[in-house]
Amino acid sequence: MEEFTIFVFLRKRFRGIWKTYWIRPLLYLGGTFFIAVTLAWLLERETNPQLSSWSGTLWWGFVTATTVGYGDQVPITNGGKIAGVFLVIAGLSGAGLLSGSIASFLVSQKIREGRGVRDLSKTKNHFLILGWKKDMEKVLTDILDSDPKLTSSELVIVGHPEQDQVDVIKAGKRFSDLVFIRGDYTSESVLKRVNPREARKALIVADDAQGGQASEVDSRTILASISLHTLAPNIYTCAELLNQSLERHLKNADVNEILYSREYSRAMLANSAVSNGFAAVMHDLMSPASGVRMRAWKVPEELIDHPFSEVAEHFRSQVGGIAIGILENTGNENIMRQEALLEAQRTPDARRLVENLRKVKEIVFNKPILSPKADYPVKSHSMMIVIENHNLDKEIAA
Repeated sequence: MEEFTIFVFLRKRFRGIWKTYWIRPLLYLGGTFFIAVTLAWLLERETNPQLSSWSGTLWWGFVTATTVGYGDQVPITNGGKIAGVFLVIAGLSGAGLLSGSIASFLVSQKIREGRGVRDLSKTKNHFLILGWKKDMEKVLTDILDSDPKLTSSELVIVGHPEQDQVDVIKAGKRFSDLVFIRGDYTSESVLKRVNPREARKALIVADDAQGGQASEVDSRTILASISLHTLAPNIYTCAELLNQSLERHLKNADVNEILYSREYSRAMLANSAVSNGFAAVMHDLMSPASGVRMRAWKVPEELIDHPFSEVAEHFRSQVGGIAIGILENTGNENIMRQEALLEAQRTPDARRLVENLRKVKEIVFNKPILSPKADYPVKSHSMMIVIENHNLDKEIAA
């Protein structure tokens, strides 16, 4: 059975190679070469000492076919000379075919890359961005500025913008190796080409490149999140939503973070109306160019269940940042639910079991606890919310 499977595999592979447009002419030219060399050897071996051996005739065939022509071995019979003519023709044709095939392959790859029709089904550890925004270059710049370890070659964008918009961004040196896939990012067949299972993270933006009302934009975001969850249920996903009333659809698709861009704008306006300087504070916290960054750090295992003040002091001494809160229940939601269920079922008390299961159902993932009390215990699967000022590091270095 195993041998049959291997035979079927090899046969399919051979058929695939045989269908390649350049393989047949190359095989024909190769056949012509060996036939011509064999004929020359048969015709010359009795009368020509230079071509009396098969190895010597084969060497003469390669030299002749490549048009090098050292002249140390030459045929003396008419039939041998005719065979030499066929070798020269086969060599010239083969060289032209090979160079043309390589050039055609490279040009085809470049065209496919420019049109966004590449197949990235083997790509791993990439940052997946679904959708396109009119200010996409600024969005990508801020993403790279926020994470210095991330490079543009690791960004994979799936969308349907105008080709000139993509060309303008890729014309810049920083985004010259940006990977773009043209297609409907709500379609599972398109998403399969970018291997979401192996992506480190996915960001679904409110796509305004295709136009439409806010409800249409959010509908595409919801469809994309459902398709993404179907193909890669464990991928960490962030999605931008314009209408907060539709958030339940994203939560049903297990979206880890929902970004309410319009709600944030209204909140900024309201706080700026009653608090002087609030807009400047928020700008510095959210802009990568300011040097001030709010970041979530994973809590070391040895500090789990320790009080907030102790963990905050640890991060102050280690990263030089100020902890302002805790982000609870972070990470893979499926794994955390399984762990919580196992923990809840350990009690023999039926009433306590029901209460524990109710708590599991009410778990709020990525729950921020801002400015907790000093003795507040830092639980498992938590991250510390830390404000870092990289400008201070530059001043100290100077």
